[in-house]
Amino acid sequence: MFEIKKMLCKALLVILTSASQLYAQHYPVDNIPDSLKEQANSVLRYSSQNFIVKELDKCQYSVKQVVTILNKDDKNKAELAFTYSEDRIIKDCSAKLFNKYGFPIASYSKNDFDDNSYDPYGSLFSDTRYLYLSPIINEYPVTISYEVDYVLNKTYSFPDWMPVNSFNQSVEESNYSIEVPEGYKFSFKEYNCDSLVNKKATSTKATWKLTNHKAIEKEPWSIRLEKMVPNVKLSPTLFEYDGYAGDFTSWYTMGLFFKNLNSGLDILSEETVIRLKQLTEESDSDIDKVKSIYEYMQSVTKYVSIQIGIGGIKPFSSQIVEAKGYGDCKALSNFMYSLLKSVGIKSHYALIKAGLNETYFDTSFVHTPFNHVILCVPLTNDTVWLECTNQSIPFGFLGDFTDNRYALLITENGGALRKTPTYPQEINQSYRKALVKLYPDGNATANVETTYHGLNYDNIFSKYLGNKPEVQKKQLYQSIDIPNFTISEFSFNENRDRNPTVTETLELELNRYCSSSNNRLFVPLNLMNKSTYVLPNDDKRSSDIEVNSAYVEIDSITYILLDGYEIEHLPENVSYKCDFGSFSTDFIEKDNMVIYIRKRVKNNGIYSKELYSELALFYKNLKKADNSKLILHKLEN
Repeated sequence: MFEIKKMLCKALLVILTSASQLYAQHYPVDNIPDSLKEQANSVLRYSSQNFIVKELDKCQYSVKQVVTILNKDDKNKAELAFTYSEDRIIKDCSAKLFNKYGFPIASYSKNDFDDNSYDPYGSLFSDTRYLYLSPIINEYPVTISYEVDYVLNKTYSFPDWMPVNSFNQSVEESNYSIEVPEGYKFSFKEYNCDSLVNKKATSTKATWKLTNHKAIEKEPWSIRLEKMVPNVKLSPTLFEYDGYAGDFTSWYTMGLFFKNLNSGLDILSEETVIRLKQLTEESDSDIDKVKSIYEYMQSVTKYVSIQIGIGGIKPFSSQIVEAKGYGDCKALSNFMYSLLKSVGIKSHYALIKAGLNETYFDTSFVHTPFNHVILCVPLTNDTVWLECTNQSIPFGFLGDFTDNRYALLITENGGALRKTPTYPQEINQSYRKALVKLYPDGNATANVETTYHGLNYDNIFSKYLGNKPEVQKKQLYQSIDIPNFTISEFSFNENRDRNPTVTETLELELNRYCSSSNNRLFVPLNLMNKSTYVLPNDDKRSSDIEVNSAYVEIDSITYILLDGYEIEHLPENVSYKCDFGSFSTDFIEKDNMVIYIRKRVKNNGIYSKELYSELALFYKNLKKADNSKLILHKLEN
């Protein structure tokens, strides 16, 4: 009996020891230092990125990561998506979920991930897919860990390291390592790493490590996170992709790679060449020729993305675009290049990082952040930039998708960086005129005409133009900030110059527009451009202030007053100016009318965080001014 008890005790000890080992190292929430919980919605407990270059066309990449999600504000951190393709193969992936004590509550293998087509741009076909996992989480805090291993059949680009990849996330430990063969050269550039990151480097390996980095709170008008936190960009020098060799030691050599990649893809049929010569034979200038050919290209093509293998960076030929009538940004830009070449006009295929506010670009470090292609046409006294994927955008207009940033031009002599046009404040303007008729029951009618210029035009163009009238009307109802209104009529009229404009005309019925009390009508004077934005108080702001857009708005609203009423109160004129812009309101009484004139100027730029209180005061005063009311008093009979 004693021996049996002894054996049972040993067995129990083994079980307890195994359980202890099982539950150890699973990152219980109590182990997180209090300093890393401050302002944090999640904590990156551990991260390891290991990138190994085996050969010019073969790499291995593995990622291990553990994230504790403290509350539902960062619930998206539990969603995992791993992209793969023929040249980016996932060998294996897995994930585990742990409760706040560090005990496992779920485990997932590769077979538990959903396998989906990756199609962010409406591609006709793409060989890129992704494995996706969205665990069900019933309680926070919760910890998710995952591992994914890749084999890459190219060295075209290297993964970067940005351990702090979101606001309100702290980092307990993050590591990055890169290994290359003896004699192989690669380049990297560090940002904000000086005293925070532990770095080691030899001729074949480099590592970076960040520990105990506090969360950075998301603040209004913050500068980009990557400007504030440690990060490292990496890039190959010599590389190979699908049999194409390249050299990224300079922008010049990068251009040579893409020149070689596009070689021979500019052939057109004889019929098309004849058609183009007929189209341009009466043109008075090269710019007229470019415009005619661009509008021809828009009329015979549509945008469809096809991303297969090296097709992610290589366009298919102009002959295919001719035959099929469609292409992606690369194919359509190359097609337009070919059309211009056939009539003797030089142009340059241009790689660019597209997207709203994607203007930050480090020209001193050669890398491949590009996600779009446009066309640059350098003429004798002018340079025209063409967006070739939009079949309705005006000739020579880019909009905020690709304005004010560097593009890499692929010239016959190699690559060259050039800046796209900037749309300054004096171009980005909107002018609104309205006539409002008031009625004794508080209702009103309004005829409104607003003309939008520059990037203000771009906002209207992307929202309304090209849509069916029923869609336009629905979007107008969603965007007009007036309570209880009905749209009786509406229209849009474009002027499609290189600095285009659009005029929006509205006829509105305003139900209960004015409130009433004791024989008085209270008339809101700002009809449809009222600012309600209020900034929170922030005495300990950490980020400088970045304002990306600059524009001018001018509203002139004429109110036809009611017979039998007199003006009891007309607000005083207001004028306010600071670093971030200015606004003014003027009130003019004329005949049986009151004219309300509002002008607002918004400046862009990067400003010191010390000016935050000035920014907050600007919006506070603007909101107050925009809430001004005219008070009418009913006369006694």
